Amino acid sequence: MNTKNLSKVKEDQLAIRLQLESERTKISQDSAKSRLLASQSQVDQAKATYGLRMSQSQSLRVRAGITGVLQLVPIEEGQKRGHRERTWREWPILRS
Repeated sequence: MNTKNLSKVKEDQLAIRLQLESERTKISQDSAKSRLLASQSQVDQAKATYGLRMSQSQSLRVRAGITGVLQLVPIEEGQKRGHRERTWREWPILRS
């Protein structure tokens, strides 16, 4: 074999190698895009779940229906309080 033939064989081998590496790179890029889309989907799902939980949490908060006074009566279980006793503290209720 002469130098010209060896160069042609090497050129053909390099062309095949270039084609294979190009295909491999494209497959790798497609795989990375798929993984990124899957991760983004998980992030979107987590955001939606967070929003739902926040909404549920807000709906569980107790709010006063009207502005008024809350009376805190310090008595123990089973103890009775007379209507004339002034043992409670008054706290304003603010509507939210």
